[in-house]
Amino acid sequence: MTKKIDLNKFKDVVGQLKTKQKQLQGLMNKETLKEAKKYAENSSKELKNLIKNTDVNKVKSFIEKEAKEIQKLQKQIPTELAKFSKFVDTQKKEFEKILKTLNGKKSSKASAKKSNESKTSTEESPAKSAAESSTPPQA
Repeated sequence: MTKKIDLNKFKDVVGQLKTKQKQLQGLMNKETLKEAKKYAENSSKELKNLIKNTDVNKVKSFIEKEAKEIQKLQKQIPTELAKFSKFVDTQKKEFEKILKTLNGKKSSKASAKKSNESKTSTEESPAKSAAESSTPPQA
């Protein structure tokens, strides 16, 4: 009861999955993530220096400057999330289409086999009865 899958179609599906995986990794490695990481590293260094110096005016100016940067990043996050969710939705739809086509072909092949088997079984039964009636019983 092994199911045969067309090797070329399987390779096509695997190829599509690999390209989509590369696109997903590309989205994950965007400049915004790199900028956020650089921003966090720079701000932590500056904050450590300011804490050592303990100048209140410097701390206040630093916080105001960094608040603007944080707001920029916060504005970018929803658009990036929207892009990512749109990408995931399109991938989901494409995979569902692929699965439907594969399942549809499997079910059509299975129904064709069943219909062929039922035809052969109905054809064989009258032939058997005719063959049995033509041969005389042996004593």
